[in-house]
Amino acid sequence: MKIAKEVVFIPNKRFQIPDEEIALRIVKLYFEEIARVGFKRNLTLDSILNAYFYSLHKLKNKDKEMKKISKLIEEGLVKEAKSETNE
Repeated sequence: MKIAKEVVFIPNKRFQIPDEEIALRIVKLYFEEIARVGFKRNLTLDSILNAYFYSLHKLKNKDKEMKKISKLIEEGLVKEAKSETNE
């Protein structure tokens, strides 16, 4: 299966792909790779839908997760700085 690739150029405007489209593309790519490797027999509609909704959930919560990660990094850096000053 060949996929047509188009480049969309919108001057002076920020183009953002909706999370649903990104999730669909991720799942499509994932299952294309599975089919290529040979695990296609084990696929069910449920596994495809679960993969889509999992991807969509992760994309919808990416800002929250980035904030959590940033906070953990900052806390780690603060602890590291405190331990260096105590030495």
